[in-house]
Amino acid sequence: MLFKSKPKFTHNRTFKLLASIHFAILSLFLFTFAMILGTLIESHYGPRYANLTVYHAWWFYILEGSIITSLIFAVLDRIPFQKRLIGFYIIHTSIVIIMFGVLITRIYGLDGHIVLHPGQPAKHFNINENLIYIEANAKKLTFHLPKTAFMKTLSHHSLLSDGSYLSIIQYIPYAKPVKQEGGNITYEKNRQITNEEKTIEAVLVNIQRKGKTKQFWISNQNMIKFKSNTLSLSGFIGPRIIPLPFSMTLDHFKIDTVEGTQDPSSFNSFIKIDPGNHQAHVSMNHPYKRNGYFFYQASYFQDHNQAYHSVLSVNKDPGRYIKYFGSLLFIIGLIIQLMHSSNSVKYRHNKTIPKRS
Repeated sequence: MLFKSKPKFTHNRTFKLLASIHFAILSLFLFTFAMILGTLIESHYGPRYANLTVYHAWWFYILEGSIITSLIFAVLDRIPFQKRLIGFYIIHTSIVIIMFGVLITRIYGLDGHIVLHPGQPAKHFNINENLIYIEANAKKLTFHLPKTAFMKTLSHHSLLSDGSYLSIIQYIPYAKPVKQEGGNITYEKNRQITNEEKTIEAVLVNIQRKGKTKQFWISNQNMIKFKSNTLSLSGFIGPRIIPLPFSMTLDHFKIDTVEGTQDPSSFNSFIKIDPGNHQAHVSMNHPYKRNGYFFYQASYFQDHNQAYHSVLSVNKDPGRYIKYFGSLLFIIGLIIQLMHSSNSVKYRHNKTIPKRS
C-alpha cells in the first residue's frame, strides 16, 4: 500500500481548508448560481451571449477548477485507503473524469453545419466561430476574433506588399450600423440584443501608407472592397471553415409524411461518401458517424428549380468517451455506496435486536 498512515501534507491548514465540506458547499453553491445565471441569460439573449458572458468566462473556469480541487482533496484527505469508502473514492474520481472530458470538449470540440447540394461534393464545413478574412493584393490574411460579448481594442497588424501597414484596432461583437454623411457606414455598440440570427459583428480596420491613413469597417453582413493605385483589398467576417477527411455528396433527399396526411414525419438525406464510394443515410433520429464526426439532419431548403438541398449539423467531441467512462464509473460507485449503506444499516439493526435467552 502506498500510504500506511496519513501523509504529513494532509495536516497542512490550506489542505484542510480545500478538503473541507465548507469549501465544497461554497464551490457548489457558486457553481449552481452561475448555472442559473447562465440559463436566465440564455433564455433572454440566446446561447452565444450566454457562452461569452458565463460558460466561457474566466471566472466560470475558476469555479469548475474549485469543484475539481475540492473533489481531489476530499479523496486525498481520506488516505490511507479504507475499504468502506470504495464507493466514495469511485464517485469523486468519476466526477473529476467527467469534468476533464467536458474541458477536452470545450477546448478541442467542434460544432457547426454543412450544406449539401445535389451532385456536388462537399469537403468542408463551417463551425460556430467567426474569423476576419482579408485579401490584399492576392495575399490572404486570417485573424481570430476575441471571445467576448463586449467591445474590445485589438492589436492585429500586418505589413502589406505595397508597403502599407494594416491594423485591426477595434472589435464590436454586437454592433449596430450607423449611416454617415456621404453614404459611409460605421458601427456602434448595439444595446438591444434580441435575435442572434441577425447578430452583427464588426471590426475597425486602419491602413497607413506614407503618412496617410484610411479607416473602414468590416462586418459579417457585407464584404468591404477598397482599391487604390497600389492596393486592392477586400475583407469580411465569416465562419471558420474546417476541412473534412472525406467528401459528402447529396444523392437525394426524401421527406416522409404521416400516413393519410401531408404532414412531414421525418427528413432523410441519402449521401455518397468518398473515398470508398460508401452510401450513408442521415435522418432526424439516425445520425451518421465517421472519423470521429457525427452528422445530424438539421434542416433543408429548395432552390428555384424545386431541387432539395440538405443542411446537416456537425459535431466532433474528443471528450465524448471520457465523459461516458466517467458516467459509467459514477454509476458503479453509486451502486457500491448504496450497497455498503444498506449493509451498514442491517448490521446496526441486528446489533440493536436483543438476543433471546
